[in-house]
Amino acid sequence: MKQERRILSAKAPGPDLDMPAKEPVLSKVEGRMPEQDDQALQEGQRALDTAITRLKERYNGGILSVVLFGSFARGKRDYDDIDLLIVTANSLASVHDMTRKLAEEVFGPLFWEYGALFSPLVYDESQFDRLRDFLPLFREIKNEGILLYGRDIFAETPG
Repeated sequence: MKQERRILSAKAPGPDLDMPAKEPVLSKVEGRMPEQDDQALQEGQRALDTAITRLKERYNGGILSVVLFGSFARGKRDYDDIDLLIVTANSLASVHDMTRKLAEEVFGPLFWEYGALFSPLVYDESQFDRLRDFLPLFREIKNEGILLYGRDIFAETPG
């Protein structure tokens, strides 16, 4: 039986996106946390909200999907980093160049502002479509990930 997907977005949808209204990640994971007002999780949430806002501002239309996964998505108070799967449009840039640009323009500055370490996995749409059914990590993300922005890429049929 397929698990119910948890979906949220950083802000109200733009004209080209079909997203639900904003809900903080913490509201999705509070039930599993012993302390709902944990400072580290709240700071991580602020960093994550800022990351999504900056991604939308800088790469509107170029970022197809952002999915949160890993320990922060599960609400672990002792998370080490914030794991994101980012799927870009094929024409945006090479994956290597895009990963470097995101580190320089978005995630590096967030580390200095919030002390939050982001670990983005960046794939373009064609790479993701080729690998989505073969990488065990993608199965984990499909089952436990939280869609933060854009399309639910796991619900789509490849090709």
